[in-house]
Amino acid sequence: MTPAEHNELAILRMEVQHITVKLATTQAENRKLRKMTRYSRTGRLLERTATDAKQICAWRWSGFSVSRSNCESYGLTRQRWAWSVALLERARIVEPDAKYLDDAFLLDDITDAVDALDRTVKVLEERGLDALVMRLPKNGGGRRKRS
Repeated sequence: MTPAEHNELAILRMEVQHITVKLATTQAENRKLRKMTRYSRTGRLLERTATDAKQICAWRWSGFSVSRSNCESYGLTRQRWAWSVALLERARIVEPDAKYLDDAFLLDDITDAVDALDRTVKVLEERGLDALVMRLPKNGGGRRKRS
């Protein structure tokens, strides 16, 4: 092997080591990003639930009924309705023990409700969804009668 070839081989080995370090760094960053709540299954579920809860608020302040059956007719499934109501309860926008959801709203202004939802979502991103899961119905149906 000539000195020029030996030199070229040494340069290639250094480049391989450099690329290996870059790859390891990128893989570590990727693992970190995947673990972040926003990009995880939990983050996607929380984001969808927050959007549905805001939609329920918009319907409520637009004069529509937000009972479970009416929300189903608007296109919101029972399961998504239940998660949204759990978020509304956690944000203290609706009373947890009210018989009818239409009468359960505690706030008078939709902007206050949206602000409360945003604050609650930030807290749940850090702490997890346990506070919502405990508010979900155990039997698959709604807890409120006729909602």
